[in-house]
Amino acid sequence: MAYLLDMLPSAREAEAAAILGQALVNRKGKGLPGRRQYEEIEVVSRFSVPLRTVSWYHTEQGCRSLVVDPQGLLAGTVRFGLTAAQPDLELSDDLSEEGFHSLCQQLTKKAVDINTRSLEIAGLVMPVDQILPLFKEVESDVPGAELEQPVDADEVVSQLRQELERYAESAAAWQQALAAIYARRDQLTSQIEQAAQETRDGSSKALEDLKVEVDAAIATKAQEIEAALAKSKDEFADKRQLLSSELERFQQGFKDNGDDYWRDQIKSTEQKIAELDRNQKQAAKDLEQNLEQFRKQQQERLEKFKAERDKRLAALEQRSKRLDTTVAGLKNGVEKRLELLAAQPDVVSALAVELAQERCASELLVEFCAVRYPGNRWQVFAPQVLTEPGLAGKLRGLVGGVNLPFKPATKLGETLAGKLEKQIFGEFAARLEAHNLLNPDYVALARTGIRQLVDQGKADKKALKIYDEYEPQ
Repeated sequence: MAYLLDMLPSAREAEAAAILGQALVNRKGKGLPGRRQYEEIEVVSRFSVPLRTVSWYHTEQGCRSLVVDPQGLLAGTVRFGLTAAQPDLELSDDLSEEGFHSLCQQLTKKAVDINTRSLEIAGLVMPVDQILPLFKEVESDVPGAELEQPVDADEVVSQLRQELERYAESAAAWQQALAAIYARRDQLTSQIEQAAQETRDGSSKALEDLKVEVDAAIATKAQEIEAALAKSKDEFADKRQLLSSELERFQQGFKDNGDDYWRDQIKSTEQKIAELDRNQKQAAKDLEQNLEQFRKQQQERLEKFKAERDKRLAALEQRSKRLDTTVAGLKNGVEKRLELLAAQPDVVSALAVELAQERCASELLVEFCAVRYPGNRWQVFAPQVLTEPGLAGKLRGLVGGVNLPFKPATKLGETLAGKLEKQIFGEFAARLEAHNLLNPDYVALARTGIRQLVDQGKADKKALKIYDEYEPQ
């Protein structure tokens, strides 16, 4: 029995109590509590709906399988972490260095632009943690719904595999794009290195020529200064000799008569000689400073040449570093995207359930209960499990409600039950009517079941009343 899922071993009585209990508490009624009149129950029938398992991949113990609703009543929305977008890469032969930077920036922006993608697949059953509790062996006398089955389980798997192939193709495209970017970066770097080497080679020759020119200019200047010093020295020597002769004459005149005139002339001449010596020293110093200044100017020519060469080399090195930085940014963005792309198969794997070998690629049945009330109002109830009354149940009991010890096994079961209600017409309805369980024996079976649950402490004894008061028409 597969309607009351957690009765191990299954008990027909408890399952009957669960089925009839759902039918009873969902009747519409009129009147005040205690005198309330309820609508009749016309049909109570069990039926099964097939779900198909299709292997996603095999394991040592069995397989991990996706579960598909071939009726297409359920649909699953797969949420992928990103789209399978591929890079737009056009590396023309005439692409400039700035064009390369612009292209890398565009690719980086696209690589880090992570937009999730939702794919709705008809028939894919989700969530997986609510699937397995519904699977239990269904008795052979439980009729099948026999609804149209427009969904092919293999097509569902094929659709997911094609989707993952797009992600794999996207990953390959990004890897190829990154490899192409590396190759072009290396090509541009090689061109920059070549330009740098040409600059170094050309500068080395030009620097040697300039050094020769500077040395020659300094040597020429030194000769000019040396000649000027010699000429200046000779001119000063002649003047000093003339002044020295006059000084001797004035000294002799003073010696002969001691007149103040000679004393004044001696003093004046000595001052002239001293000033001449000072002028000679200053002239020599000026010439030497002139030579030193010239040497400095020529050295500045060399330093300026070296600075301009170093500036050109630094600019080339900066271009190379900028290429590395640009490509590194792209690499980081692409690697993060590749990590996400590689994780997308896990998104699908998370939708699969672990099954034993005999359940791989098979049909599994889920049992439901259908009840018809007057006015051809059908209601379908999902598989149930036992539950403690809880606060909500106790409150219902206090206000005259019925506190049954059953609840839907999963939200997924309830969702599918709601979908199935809309399918009950025609041949499906006729099969349910033909397998109507509602008779005195079944009611007695349900009463026995609820009493057993009360005796076991699994149900409130107040629940007996609704069963005892009910008599099928």
